[in-house]
Amino acid sequence: MRTKNELYQEALRTIAARRQTARALAEDARAETEAVIPALRHAEEEVRVRGIRCALAGASGKDRTAANAALTEAKQKLAALLAASGRPADALEPRFTCKKCQDTGVVDGRTCSCVHKVMQALRRKEIEGLSSLSISSFDTMKLSYYPNVIDPALGLNVRTYMGQLLAGLKNYAEDFSPAENEA
Repeated sequence: MRTKNELYQEALRTIAARRQTARALAEDARAETEAVIPALRHAEEEVRVRGIRCALAGASGKDRTAANAALTEAKQKLAALLAASGRPADALEPRFTCKKCQDTGVVDGRTCSCVHKVMQALRRKEIEGLSSLSISSFDTMKLSYYPNVIDPALGLNVRTYMGQLLAGLKNYAEDFSPAENEA
């Protein structure tokens, strides 16, 4: 079994791969969208320029009202271009698995809960691999192991009886709901 640190490192690699995949898919979407909407690149550049001007105005202590209005207008034009092509305003943004940390693994300087969830999943998979439960399922049950004779105590054919038990257990498992069956 891996140590907690090894699980943590593996979880961080998994989260990093998610982030990389989300960014790559966003870049693919951007390239596809730019091919369909030629004015997109100019609209995005306008948003960048207006954003920089707004930041510079704020950093120099000047009134940002005009710069902010220009930035808002540029963002609206970009959103309108996307909407005209049937795409949402955030169509060019990466779609991260974790909204809290955006697949960085860190929120406010602390490990994000998504890392802990990945660690739990990795540990669960590790335990299942070591457990005989991983090879046991209803589908692997072989009734042929049971004798095809009548048991005097049961008054039934043993194999038939075990088949009935198996069918009953399958039905129970299929209908099982933890919320309804909690004691």
